Amino acid sequence: MARAGKMILAAAIAVLCCCSVASATRYIVGDEVGWSDPSMSNVSYADWALKHRFHVGDSLVFKYPSDAHTVLKVNRQDFEACHNSNSMASYKDGESIVHLSSAGPHWFICGETSHCNQGQKFGIMVVERRGRHSRAPSPSPAPAPSAGGEVMPAPVGASDEISPASSPGGAPAIAPAAGGATMNRVFAGSSLLVIVAALI
Repeated sequence: MARAGKMILAAAIAVLCCCSVASATRYIVGDEVGWSDPSMSNVSYADWALKHRFHVGDSLVFKYPSDAHTVLKVNRQDFEACHNSNSMASYKDGESIVHLSSAGPHWFICGETSHCNQGQKFGIMVVERRGRHSRAPSPSPAPAPSAGGEVMPAPVGASDEISPASSPGGAPAIAPAAGGATMNRVFAGSSLLVIVAALI
């Protein structure tokens, strides 16, 4: 009888763990090309960023030759002007992982100004992950192109739902692509399932 109670308790804990498992995604910036000079690799980082939906808890992995590139996290003004002297964070180890720990816009450039001017830069909008207790999303405008043609993240506070109907000024809205992304899923809570299984 006690064994049956333990099994029921273990099953209940397992169900609760499965329901509350949060996933985070690791995105390889530029997919197979990595973080490289766009004139040499024919990659558009703005297009790459538009294919993905970024959430708090996700990570960006920048892979690059450390003697040729850096990764700088900057504000929007420095992003637009490719200014590299006022970065919020700087990475130069050749395989940099940037954890997206806050919602809102995030801007990245290569510290080599000529590479940034050629398009080795991108901006993203990071949104909160929806859960059981999150509020309903509000409509969000699509990212707006800047003077240089790069697509800018939607305004802070925008939801992660972008639809053609929400596009301002008649410009086509851009929805995240389904699939084709280079990513690794990380599941939190799976170790609890192992512990529960050991109790049975």
